This record gives sequence, C-alpha cells and structure tokens, in this order.
Amino acid sequence: MLVFLFALPVESYSINQVDDGILNDLIVDLPGLPEQPLFNQYSGYLNGIGGNKLHYWFVESEDNPHDDPLVIWFNGGPGCSSLTGLLEENGPFRVKPDGRSLEYQPYRWNKIVNMLYIESPVGVGFSYNPEAEYYSNDTLARENKYAAVKDFLRRYSDFAKNPLYIFGQSYGGIYVPTLSALIVDDPDINFQGFGIGNGFVSSKYISGSLPYYQFHHGMFGDREWAVMRKECCSSGEYFCDFSSCKDGKYVDEAYAFFGYNNPYAVNAACPRTPPHSSRKRSDHSALEETEEEAPLCDRAIGMGYPCVNSTATIVYLNNPAVREALHIPRDLPGIKEWYMCTRAVNYEWDWEAVDMTDNFLKVLSEEKRVLMYYGELDIICNFLGGRWFTENLNQTVVEDHRPWYYTDDNDESQVGGGVDKFRNLLYVSVKGGSHMVPKETADKAYTLFRAFIKNEDLPEMMS
Repeated sequence: MLVFLFALPVESYSINQVDDGILNDLIVDLPGLPEQPLFNQYSGYLNGIGGNKLHYWFVESEDNPHDDPLVIWFNGGPGCSSLTGLLEENGPFRVKPDGRSLEYQPYRWNKIVNMLYIESPVGVGFSYNPEAEYYSNDTLARENKYAAVKDFLRRYSDFAKNPLYIFGQSYGGIYVPTLSALIVDDPDINFQGFGIGNGFVSSKYISGSLPYYQFHHGMFGDREWAVMRKECCSSGEYFCDFSSCKDGKYVDEAYAFFGYNNPYAVNAACPRTPPHSSRKRSDHSALEETEEEAPLCDRAIGMGYPCVNSTATIVYLNNPAVREALHIPRDLPGIKEWYMCTRAVNYEWDWEAVDMTDNFLKVLSEEKRVLMYYGELDIICNFLGGRWFTENLNQTVVEDHRPWYYTDDNDESQVGGGVDKFRNLLYVSVKGGSHMVPKETADKAYTLFRAFIKNEDLPEMMS
C-alpha cells in the first residue's frame, strides 16, 4: 500500500502567505508517483495580454523556499512546451517508459531553487486564448511572458523578494535575453541574471558555425571545405560568415544534412517515434511500436522534436487523471491534446536576422550575471557558434579557458567540459551533452547550474 506523505496542503511558508486563490492551484495528488513529495507544487494559469492564459507549473525548493532563488524556465521551438523541461530534463520527476508512472530525478534543480515552468506562447501545451486565436512573434511572446511573470509575483507575493533568474534553451536563446532586457528595468523584480542552454542567439554565429562543426565531424570532404573557405573566408581569417556568404548557400547545405542525421546529437541515431494516433489506446501498448520509415526530420513533427522520442511524456500529460490533478480544463479552445511541440501557434520569425547582442549587453551593463552552456554533441545550436558569440560580446576576461570537473556516480572526478570566465559572464561546454543538456547529462547540468546559482567557480581537478 502506498503511504502518501501528505494528502492535504503541507504547512509551509508559502502556503499561508500567498493569495487565497493559489490554494486552488495546489497539486495534492499527482498520479504516477511512488509517493507524494515533501515540497509543494502548483499548476494553473497566469494572465498574459489580450486575455491569454499561460499555463504554469510551480515547484517549490526542497531546501528553503522562503529565501531560495526563483528560476523561470522556458523551452524553445518556437512552439515547444516547458513541461518537457520539467518532465524530461531538470524537473523533480521523469516519466517512465510506460507513460503512467513517475520517478524522482536525482539531479532535480528544485533541490536548491524554486522552479517555475511557463508554457509559452499561447497555443503551446495547455496555454490558450479564449477565442482560439493563435498567432505570435518574438515581441508578442516577450510581452505575454512578462505579463505572466508579473501576475505570478502578484499572486505569489512573498516570492517577489527572492532573487529571480530566467533560464531556457534552444529558441530560449531568443526568449530569455529579450525578456531579461525588459525585466532588468523593472524595480519591483529582484532580477539577478539569466542562463541559456544551446541557445539560438545569433544567425551569424550559430547558423554560420554549422559548416565548421559538420566538416570537423566528417560530413564534408577536404575538397568541399577548401572551396567553401576560398569563397567565404578572408585571407588569414579563421571565422567565415557562412550565414551571409553566397546568400547562405553553405548553411542551407548544412541544414540539408539533418535529413539524414540526428540534429541534436552528432553521435546518436534517430529513434522512431510511435504513431500519434496510437497514443489514444488505453493500454499504452503503442509505446512498444514503431512507425513506418520516414525522413528523419519529419519524424515526430507535431508531436515533438525530430529524433526525440517523448511518447511517454505525451501519453502521461494527456491522461485525464493527470490533467485533473494539474487543474487543466476539459475543453481548451482550439487545443485537443497536449503536444511536446506544435506549429499551431503560427509563430512568425526571421531566423536570418537573429542577433541577441544588444539584449546581452544591456543586462550585463546592469551588473547582472549570465551563463551560456552548450552540449558539445549538438549540431543545430552547436558549441562553436555559442563560444564565438560569447567572445564577440567583448567582455573582460577573468580566467582563460580551462577544463571543469564533476563527481560521477562512482564518486570519481571526471572532466565535465570547458569553461571560459568573463566579467559576469560564463561560457561552459558540456562533454557528452546534446541539445538538451539536462536530459542526458543531468549530473553535469546540475553541477554547472548549482555553481552559477551559488556564484561559485566550477570545480577544478579534485583529488
């Protein structure tokens, strides 16, 4: 028999201090857990602009929610749900392969911080517009996020004084710095900085570095590489702006390789995802099935990232009992089911014009701290582009590049990757990390996250 550690709200600092309506958002009994947690968690809706309702899932810190920082997390896309971050990356739980059960994640970030996951823009996950009008762009997404953050801090007023950080990954490389550049001017928010994992922060450097990364991983031959460099590189210059050279011809050719490779992990195959329709089977037997052969980049479109099998998470979040526990209405305007990613948001963006430099510099000029971390196996938002972007922010170097270390499950010191330290700015590469660093390399992700939050140096070689 399962023994639940609480069936009624746990008496904690936050329970008694927040707006009375928050008690309606308290998650009392989350299906699939072996035992309910000792920390409080909430799920409900925050107000965006124009009547938009943004779904949130708030997980209190296991340590000291009264004083611990508040970290807001956004997944990318654009059009992918932040609940992927909670249930597959840095959250307290992971969904087991059966799609019904949860297990505690030992490297959960809420060991030391309060974690707030917001699904954005509306049309993503459980976030909705009452009139089922789904359209967004970077400006609208920023304004809705800002409104949601303000609404959260109004309702959870005793968290308003806590240090606040904004984190995200992938297209979060746009979400996070644009929102941060807005929030840094708000005197009512105790904003301290932001962090980005494998972020798409610059067309010039992220897209432009694709040919470099692929050549050095055997995807181009020497003759092709020589022609590309001759056409696009100035004499004696290492970096070539492939994003603009020949109207981006070589970047387009680099992207074409994704039809035959996993874009998120250069060393990984592309697993086949069970068919979308099979998720409706009550016995979940479809979790054992595979789809018909399809081009790799078309697999899981409308369900999730290409080459990423998130079927268990999709099954779990569409379970009626789970939706009830999360206080999700039965009928959401224009939204039938929860998807990991969706194109239904009709997001308008220009990937060729992305440059987050000004947003970074604004935040850094206010003496806030910034973390950039990149899994070394990711192709699409690779560590080379991230490092070149970071270096071109021209911040004062505090410590030259060096390896950093973490302690593995055998209590042995291992290389975690590399770190470059600038004034208020860290660039970190993660050895063995993919596009979603906390997913496959959770121990390393937690090590670097903890060091940043505690404002400590990443470990050097430990004896």
